[in-house]
Amino acid sequence: MSEDLGIDSHLEIADISYLNLLQSHAGTLQAFAGCPDVQFDKTFATDSTKGEEMIASNATPVRSVKSWAPVAAAMRRWQESSAGLRHVGTTVSERPVDGVLSSGQVLWATDMDDSKVGLAWGWARLRGEVVVMTDPMAVATNLALVDDDSGEPLSASQVMCCLNSVIYSLPCQENVMSTI
Repeated sequence: MSEDLGIDSHLEIADISYLNLLQSHAGTLQAFAGCPDVQFDKTFATDSTKGEEMIASNATPVRSVKSWAPVAAAMRRWQESSAGLRHVGTTVSERPVDGVLSSGQVLWATDMDDSKVGLAWGWARLRGEVVVMTDPMAVATNLALVDDDSGEPLSASQVMCCLNSVIYSLPCQENVMSTI
């Protein structure tokens, strides 16, 4: 299945270290991921349109992207459009969960035809400059992916694999660290 989605199934040494780090903080991350209504005291935005909307409504990135119009796309079209993803905003929680130095949410977006597609997820800074996703299976998006050939919707797990493959290539850690 991972080969069908274009995802490399080989783990690098850095991936194994990352997985070990996540395992050592699993309880903390689960506690954070289980708190969807965490209040944020700071919102930082870099995109002049959606960023201002996010600040004006005092919405979190996850809530913002969930309010956008749904966009359906074939997987190939999404893979082409995902190259245009740009950082829109990052929030920082005023009260991070115990064991986490800081936490929040991040929003990335791109244009796809006449629509805007967004990806938002929670992050946590565990130590130093180590920033991780709190739950890779909880990426909020307004994107619905369909199979290129059959036109059938992809399953939720297939969509998450596709989104995480794209997210892994983004400079997320650098953006979060420059914000906090």
